[in-house]
Amino acid sequence: FTISPVMKYILFNNPRTHRLETVFLNQWSKPVDANIDGEITETDADILRKKMVKQVTRARLRDKNRDMTDEYSFSAYYQLPPPGRESLLVAGIQYSEAAITSLMTHSLHSYLIKGYKPKSDTASWGFLSVYLQYWNPYHWFTGYVEVNLRKDGGIEHPMWLAADKTSWLHTRQANGVNSLFARLLVKEMTGYWAHRSQTIMMQLQQEGVIEAKLPKHKTAFSHSNGIEMLQKQSNNGKRSSLPVPQTAP
Repeated sequence: FTISPVMKYILFNNPRTHRLETVFLNQWSKPVDANIDGEITETDADILRKKMVKQVTRARLRDKNRDMTDEYSFSAYYQLPPPGRESLLVAGIQYSEAAITSLMTHSLHSYLIKGYKPKSDTASWGFLSVYLQYWNPYHWFTGYVEVNLRKDGGIEHPMWLAADKTSWLHTRQANGVNSLFARLLVKEMTGYWAHRSQTIMMQLQQEGVIEAKLPKHKTAFSHSNGIEMLQKQSNNGKRSSLPVPQTAP
């Protein structure tokens, strides 16, 4: 925790050395066929909502969910607020292989607020609102971040961060964030849903419901177009306001 304040106030959020302004980043997944039926429907959205809530809000996970979290290059724990408490804001903690320390946030379970509308124009359902205040020394960034389901059935991670677009250091850090979450949303989640699809198929084969030959099936994600996710237009047609990697992670 002694490293984070130095990273934040000297390197990334120092108004005396950088021309700070709000920049926009967004990482997208492909639409998710969560029940592996070949169609993107509201049923898939319901499965995703339940899965997302379970994966990041429970202090104890089943083995299969724990193993999945262990495989991710980024994971976080955002506890649920106590029942009946007026404020829904909670402390959150983030772990990443790209960071040299854990990071702490103030987070809000947006879906618990009746009538909540995400800031992102492309969102259909808000899951998390993460506040990265300037006075919080235990997170490198200052800004506001959401985790949402999109209107087309995918997952998005829009970020409004204070940064200097002319700074090599800040641009490099933004590219690192894009690469990290591109890998998380596109590659690592691909593996989970592909494995889930194969498991379901094998169970159905054993039960004699389908033939032993596995049919060709489109998995929930396709990471061959990973860079397309980063460059997807969002929020009134605007792309991310900082450069993105030129090759898929």
